[in-house]
Amino acid sequence: MELIDIVKRVKRRLVFPGSSESGIKIAGYRHIDCLFDKKAKLESLIAYAETFNPDIIFNIGGIAEEAECLGATLNYSDDEDPSIAEPLISSLKDVERLKIPSPKKGKLTSISLAVIPELSKKFKGKFIPASVTGPFTLAALLAGAEKFSLTLKKERDLAFALLDKCTSFLFEYAKEQISLGANYFTVAEPSAIFLSNEDFKLFCLPYLKKLFKNFKKYPSHIHICGDSFHLLHTLTRCGAHGLSLDSMVDLEDAARLIPQNIVLIGNIDPVSIITESTEENVKRETQTLLNKMELFENFILATACSIPADAPLENIAAFIETGRKYKILNKEVQNALKECADRVYSGNNRNLRETLKKALKYKISAQNIYSKGLARGIKWISDDYNKHRVSIPHILLSVETMEKAVRLLWKNKKSFKTKRKRLLIGTVKGDIHEIGKNLVKTMFESKGYGVIDAGVDVSAEKFIDLCKTNSVDAVGISSFTTAGKKIVKEIATKLKKEFKNQCPLIMAGGPSIKGEDIKKLNIDGYADDMVEAVEVFENLIKTRQNPKSH
Repeated sequence: MELIDIVKRVKRRLVFPGSSESGIKIAGYRHIDCLFDKKAKLESLIAYAETFNPDIIFNIGGIAEEAECLGATLNYSDDEDPSIAEPLISSLKDVERLKIPSPKKGKLTSISLAVIPELSKKFKGKFIPASVTGPFTLAALLAGAEKFSLTLKKERDLAFALLDKCTSFLFEYAKEQISLGANYFTVAEPSAIFLSNEDFKLFCLPYLKKLFKNFKKYPSHIHICGDSFHLLHTLTRCGAHGLSLDSMVDLEDAARLIPQNIVLIGNIDPVSIITESTEENVKRETQTLLNKMELFENFILATACSIPADAPLENIAAFIETGRKYKILNKEVQNALKECADRVYSGNNRNLRETLKKALKYKISAQNIYSKGLARGIKWISDDYNKHRVSIPHILLSVETMEKAVRLLWKNKKSFKTKRKRLLIGTVKGDIHEIGKNLVKTMFESKGYGVIDAGVDVSAEKFIDLCKTNSVDAVGISSFTTAGKKIVKEIATKLKKEFKNQCPLIMAGGPSIKGEDIKKLNIDGYADDMVEAVEVFENLIKTRQNPKSH
């Protein structure tokens, strides 16, 4: 069965913590004990599974265990994964002499194999994975990372021969794990992150395809560390049912670009959030990711990589509990909201009324249609513009569709709250650029805020006069040019001098202004785009109203 079918069948989000290392601490062992002692490893895994009730139970090991079985000498420490003492492969002859051993004969692989039957028997209904290191990563371990990188350009025959040998051994190791009761297949290919997409296609993709093809009847995923966005489309071709991606990758962005039958797995940072943060922050960050991915059925909550053994147990529990308790949208609601978002993103307002009627038919409030559907489409187009994927005309089409949708939703006033805060917005003196300003204006109006448009080429004195004659909560200053930054500071300084403690909040934005300019320009907030502008405005208002809570 494919992983997407399992995800669709389960009525909640699956939760995949990235490792079972915390079980070692719970059971009272050292990491090295679990490498060589079946009893220590099994008791640690059982302690972990019974403490946290995860959906998947990864074996305790490390990426060097396959290298040891192939003949590499390892360095060991009490509480760290073993490392390669010295490269095993330095020539094509070394590769030719390399024999494919039985995984049962490895000092470390034999222990990992030994615990699988008891785990699969004790934890029926859980995923017990057959886990292997990726062919490229294993080859880099055996030859030395730097040496192997050079072979890709200088000695390709050696590289291909070693990759073939590694793939053959990894197939045998995975097959043995499956025969003992493993019911899931995973490949960890961390070293591949250093490759270009073209090199990945040449030195990784064919070997990954071989592995995943052999285990295609089992749910599966591949994990790759780092910012792998440049490899995203190629990864979808390797045969894995799921992609486990690191915290550097924007999962919502990735979800829009990959086939819907590929499951995204991730990507809470296991160090900065799970290990070094507070329990409350773990819950908050996990909830944020779940909300971000709520329109995508093909998603499993997971950590971005392995959880360190010293991570606070209460933080791991908070992560898993938050994921398991999260209420997912039913399929009809999810599809209706996503259709609204897609409509806005594509700028397609044909039959828009029917799309909105469909969403309302499923008892989705107009407010949620806006915030969870339409506004998300605007965020997507704004993100794509910032990443140079689309141009201004595409954004204008999206905004036009958004405006039409909001006008239609306003007819359902009972469920769409009007906000009373007001924004004064204008482009600085000497600057006649207005597209960015107008997009921000439209975004605020579509959310129900009042907007006073001062236009372009606006002096500090005009901003002050308009603030005096209108009740405004914030001033938005747009500046397209670098020279305009000086005028932004002048306007902000004069506004604060004129209104003192009663001064409206001052926000600024434009290509020349960055987050680090906030203090220099004497402003209260900065936004990169129209979506963020509303978020910054709302956060500034909350902070002003409840200063002690921020």
